[in-house]
Amino acid sequence: MTARSNRLRAVVFTALLTAISVVVNFFRFTVPVGGVPALRITFSGVFLHFASVMFGAAAGGAASSLADVISHFLKPEGAYLPPLTVTIFLRGVCVALIWAKIKDADFKKSGVVFLIFVVVLGCWGVINTVVVKCASSGAYLNFLRQIGAQNERVSSNQLFTSAGRILVTVGLAAASAAILVSYAVAKLVARKKKDAARMFLSDYLKIIVAVGTPCLICTTVNTEILRLYFLLPDRAFVFLWIPRFIEEIVLVLINAYLLMILINVYKKNIRPDYAGHLDHL
Repeated sequence: MTARSNRLRAVVFTALLTAISVVVNFFRFTVPVGGVPALRITFSGVFLHFASVMFGAAAGGAASSLADVISHFLKPEGAYLPPLTVTIFLRGVCVALIWAKIKDADFKKSGVVFLIFVVVLGCWGVINTVVVKCASSGAYLNFLRQIGAQNERVSSNQLFTSAGRILVTVGLAAASAAILVSYAVAKLVARKKKDAARMFLSDYLKIIVAVGTPCLICTTVNTEILRLYFLLPDRAFVFLWIPRFIEEIVLVLINAYLLMILINVYKKNIRPDYAGHLDHL
């Protein structure tokens, strides 16, 4: 296949992935935190990450920024903020660059670190749930109440009416438990194919690193941009950032697996000559 054909394929698929992302983004779920539309739960990002991983930095950056602009003007939620588009463009570029660097790395021994990370997140969610349900006062309880409760008319015995607080309490614990159960089931099913199971985990971790690192940085930067735009005090950054950061972690874990499926489908059905990884799937 010629270089020109490869470029044309990349352009066509990037445009298609951008369009799919925009359509999927119509079904996003927005959760206010402190009166600010801080949480936007959607799975449109997996298609943008696919463009970055498969077609490079230019395609990933273009798809991410175009999808952001088009989605905003087709379904606006507040004023358009150009700095957010810039960070999303850089996120798409960074996903491609990080993947190019680590796709051949040996991540076989990183499973333990991944499991520890998931367990820590789950324990944090359990602790937050206990505090919300059992504590009567305290600085940390007040902190949890303010996540999602600011500017909302929520009484002290109705803390779980806030989706922002659900995310950092039972939501976080449930997500961690689901990930651990899925991991245990995968290990059980793949017991007779140990090499395939280890390679699967290795590729999954690589995608998590390539996608998660830029996404978490982007979320942090965008949180500060939102704080500045809404003229909130400095301490508001933490109230906005924690639920956004946790939401991004959960979405990264899900999107990484969906991305593996998309890559596998692309390899086997559209471009079998692709010399990438994930051959075992």
